Amino acid sequence: MPIVEIQVPKNMGDDAALERIRLACKQHVLDNLSADKAHHDYVTVLEVVGKPGDGCPVVKVDQRPGREKWRKEAFAKCIAKTLADELGFEQHHCFVVFRESPTEHNFYVGDGFLQAFNPKAHSKL
Repeated sequence: MPIVEIQVPKNMGDDAALERIRLACKQHVLDNLSADKAHHDYVTVLEVVGKPGDGCPVVKVDQRPGREKWRKEAFAKCIAKTLADELGFEQHHCFVVFRESPTEHNFYVGDGFLQAFNPKAHSKL
């Protein structure tokens, strides 16, 4: 259930490209970061002032602790490729930040607080 915010340089992509990025990112979350394969993923794409390699694009991932390094790396590689393919810049310009907050009292969805992420409860994707 990560929350992902993608900041891309203004006017690099049209609305259709930004929507393709959003949808691809949702799939990358499910494939690499999701705990239960449920569609509890939150992805936004924002246009900001910046240039590739000069603070853009930035992908911010807020999540509960517990995901293994391989999960995060797989997600970062997939989203960097998607952004590069859609917006036409080199993958190494993509900056991905994983921020982890303790689960207790920090993640509330709909009708209650989430439980801690348990990677052992989920098979390798």
